[in-house]
Amino acid sequence: MDQVRSSEVASNRTGAATGWMLIAKMAMWNKKWDTAIDAISKLEEIYGDLGQYPLEDVMFRNKNTPESIFEIQHSYVAGGLNYTSNLASICMPITRRSGTCEYDGVEIPELGDKSTCWTPWRPTAYFCQNLQTKIGSDLRAKYNMAWEYNGHAFKSVSTAPWPGPKFWCPYLDSSRDGNNYKIFRYADALLMKAECYCQLEQDPDIAMKYLNMTRNRAGIGDYPKFRTWARLMDEIQKERGRELIGEFQRKFDLVRWGIWYTQTYENTGSSSLKENIRPCHEYYPIPDTQVVYSGYALDNKAYDAYYGSTTPQ
Repeated sequence: MDQVRSSEVASNRTGAATGWMLIAKMAMWNKKWDTAIDAISKLEEIYGDLGQYPLEDVMFRNKNTPESIFEIQHSYVAGGLNYTSNLASICMPITRRSGTCEYDGVEIPELGDKSTCWTPWRPTAYFCQNLQTKIGSDLRAKYNMAWEYNGHAFKSVSTAPWPGPKFWCPYLDSSRDGNNYKIFRYADALLMKAECYCQLEQDPDIAMKYLNMTRNRAGIGDYPKFRTWARLMDEIQKERGRELIGEFQRKFDLVRWGIWYTQTYENTGSSSLKENIRPCHEYYPIPDTQVVYSGYALDNKAYDAYYGSTTPQ
């Protein structure tokens, strides 16, 4: 395949860049750090300096941008052919006053007066009070979270903001979200490379070099100083949370790191989630019919401790 950015592929189809990203992702799941580094190096040859890609392009409304490696393609034209989803309906401030473009007491003309907004997800206290705060210098915060719009504060925002304009769909018609969803971006790959070098525990300067690429673009400066590999890894994990919030990566990262259950349980603000979450939920259960078809070679035994065995007695 042509070694070009995904945005340069005809009709925005996937190409070599998506392939290199998938190689790196799967290699990291198998702890093959050198294989992942080699694949990401190919992406570096294609994409170059991260600083050339503006932060504004992370917004889902900005489609097939140069930094993107893979986006899910959506479109909506009234009365025309379309493929849409409804993610924006849980990513916009509520409620819209009927017949207006007033959302939670603030006029947002770009969102229009026809949208259907459902109860949205909101950043956890851990995220918006520790990882990326309202008063910090992180330039990504204004895209990721919304405490106000155009200088006007929302009525229902106190400690937890609404999801930010990164996820909003301008002129959403009912729940027909025509934004593209960013799945793989170049910034993700660079942070993966930082993690690989950290896992190899060979050269902290190289690991910090790649970590600092996303930090510097976001205006928060270099990681101060190497102390231990564990502390550097913790910072890489946090930086992935800041950079990639809402981009469908976080659970997979937490599972891969072996910290999904503890991080989710400790940082959620939902009492219902705490009552229902179990360690086995890090992976989906395998349907019993598939277990039988495989001759019981395929199963997720972690569920047995909580829901009983699917194996006949």
